[in-house]
Amino acid sequence: MFAHGNLYTYQIEAPLYQGKTSTLYRASQKGHDDNPVIIKAAHPDGLNDLLKEANTLRALIGLQGDIKDLLTPYLPAFIEECDFQEIEENIPQAPPKYIDPFTALLGTTRGLGTSKPVRSYNALAFGFFEDMLSVSDLRDLFPDGLDAQDSAWMFRRLMMALGLVHGAGYTHNNISLSHVLVLPEQHGLVLCDWTNATDWEQSFRATPENHQDEIHAEAKQAATNDISCAAQIVIKVTNQQTMPQRLASFYRYLAKAPSGHLTAFDLLDNYKTLTEDLWGEHQFRPFEMPEINKPTTKERP
Repeated sequence: MFAHGNLYTYQIEAPLYQGKTSTLYRASQKGHDDNPVIIKAAHPDGLNDLLKEANTLRALIGLQGDIKDLLTPYLPAFIEECDFQEIEENIPQAPPKYIDPFTALLGTTRGLGTSKPVRSYNALAFGFFEDMLSVSDLRDLFPDGLDAQDSAWMFRRLMMALGLVHGAGYTHNNISLSHVLVLPEQHGLVLCDWTNATDWEQSFRATPENHQDEIHAEAKQAATNDISCAAQIVIKVTNQQTMPQRLASFYRYLAKAPSGHLTAFDLLDNYKTLTEDLWGEHQFRPFEMPEINKPTTKERP
């Protein structure tokens, strides 16, 4: 089975992760088996969301200037949008009642005037994903919770990512344990699943001038909600016995999504002051992982 894009044709292989709205498949560029990719296939009720994700990632990757260089490491490596299409000569003849697994998963065909199943998919580079774990994975691997100093660098990276996203005029709107991926040894972080993201600049342009203040207020609150969800994540994944009271109070305050405009960049300054008061000047703290065999199939959108 293959997915076709403007740049490449992809041979779809084994499923990697099953989520509520989409499934991720390992794939390879046809003729280039050494270029592994991920094909993200939406479930039938998630097709519009997957298109929104493609448009959002294209826009963010297409930013100009310093913000692009700063933001790119926090984004999935989007390649292109593509279609799935069976190539009949490569598919064994099926019984009359046979329904291929992609049609069963994705429902009716998108293509007009064709009997072949065609669906819009997103192709993502495999490299960013291969060695990363979701924060949900970390919670499973550390049932007693992470040390507060370890979750602190994750929160710091997450605030940097959100500050850049919000500064570009977007909100993520779906920050969760499964959507924050980390590269433990390098302290890397990627925000995935952009199916609920909002482009507030586009909202402003589409709104009459006398209602733009309302859109501006909604954008500020959406950014605050992103920060609130990030704080809720760090509370859930941290061992409370290692959490200093001042730090716990800081997270709990943010988790309540207080009214007023909170910017992630402003919080970074406050957070740096707080953590240096608690633990001294910031230094790289190696994150020690337990010996694991990374699962091949697990829920992740």
